[in-house]
Amino acid sequence: MTETEKIKQQLVKQTLILKTGGIRPTAELGESWIGAVKWAAKDETWPVGDDQELLTPLATIFLPDHPAVPKVVREMKLITIFWDTAAFTSGADKAWRDYFVIRSYPSVSKLEARNWQNENELDAFPLVLEERKEEFPVWDSNDIPFAVRESIVQLEEQQGLDYFEDIAGDYYAHAGHKIGGYPAYIQPGPCLPDSTAFVLQLSTDEKSGLWIVDNGSFYFYYDAVKQDWEVHCDFF
Repeated sequence: MTETEKIKQQLVKQTLILKTGGIRPTAELGESWIGAVKWAAKDETWPVGDDQELLTPLATIFLPDHPAVPKVVREMKLITIFWDTAAFTSGADKAWRDYFVIRSYPSVSKLEARNWQNENELDAFPLVLEERKEEFPVWDSNDIPFAVRESIVQLEEQQGLDYFEDIAGDYYAHAGHKIGGYPAYIQPGPCLPDSTAFVLQLSTDEKSGLWIVDNGSFYFYYDAVKQDWEVHCDFF
């Protein structure tokens, strides 16, 4: 095994791509959505923001039994996400996390069907799951361990290795909706505690009308120590 192959083996991850539309909706348990929240616990209501306006239902994400699903959330079966679209206009000095309500469910057996969507903000579409067996981190992130990064730089200097062509290749971090794998950062990635793991990404989506400034993305992480969510956003 060459040094390049060893590095690839250390970095490679699987991911689950979530493609918008292209199928007939079923509204059944297990069907993920962009632009709508389709399930909730019996006593849960549609959340509101600081201004008491209803938050926009952003996504319904079912987590399948698949190795690409990060270990930190494998006890979860469903994640629903609402967001305050004033995040880009309020001017408030708040963390990205404060603009979201994220609910997770360890079981779906007692959930009730909902049809929460804000048609003035987003069009709702089911998401189609597609497995991707190989993905590598973006270079300008904290997802490459220091020792591995040093090895890559050394090979670049000594053998002319190119990270994008020789390691990442066609499997460079996917910019789109996805579960697991690596976040496809546009700007340098955030510094997060070791207890915090990347879980999923939702990106600008023309079909649903989700515009995150200039082709940006939301990144969702779970902190195993705090047992709470963290959110990051970047864009061009």
